[in-house]
Amino acid sequence: MKVNISGITNEEELLQTIKLGCDNIGLKVGQLNRAKDFILLSTAQRLALKSLAFCPTFIITEYSDINEVLDLAKNSQSKTIELHGIFSLQEIALLRKNIATDVKLVFYIKLNDKLDIEFLKEFYPYIDAVTLDISHDDLSLLDLNEERSLEFIQAFIQASLIPVIIKGLNTPITLEATLNIIKPFAVSLDYDKLITEFTVDKQIDYKEIYNFIKNLKNFPSTIPEKFYFNSQR
Repeated sequence: MKVNISGITNEEELLQTIKLGCDNIGLKVGQLNRAKDFILLSTAQRLALKSLAFCPTFIITEYSDINEVLDLAKNSQSKTIELHGIFSLQEIALLRKNIATDVKLVFYIKLNDKLDIEFLKEFYPYIDAVTLDISHDDLSLLDLNEERSLEFIQAFIQASLIPVIIKGLNTPITLEATLNIIKPFAVSLDYDKLITEFTVDKQIDYKEIYNFIKNLKNFPSTIPEKFYFNSQR
């Protein structure tokens, strides 16, 4: 299983994350909601260059304007953009048409009781992967302790023709137990929350984090048997 860590804000965090052995590093640029882990594009460019020889980076953005996303893709050093903004199918299609062919688009969606794989299928020609956020504020929508909830997520992953990245679980015990059942292509972890989970008496146990990530990478994952490719790309 691939392991992504996002929310890196400076060179010290970048070096620590590289040492932890993750597969991809997420840099958050284009903030619409207040958050301390968003950085300037210039900072993301510098961090991406420093990481280039060690670990690929990707941009996470809340921008919902196509021109702003195109500008990010053109000026960042990363070849993957994860879209957290609100886009219609037509806008995603237009974005795919105008963005460089070597740039991958990851579509972010939030798990809720109305989510349906049929909704995602319309986007297949234009996106390369989907990040499914299974964190929840309303426990009536999803209870990960209920077998039917896990079965729903697992069915969604199995039915998808593009890789599914799971986000929203940072507690080690819950994360490992859940991933072993749903088997996504990759898991996305938040740097600050990860550090918090492995801090005792103000001391960060990086060795334990390294072992935790190493263990996750050994988990079975779901790779779609037939990736959906747009013949026009």
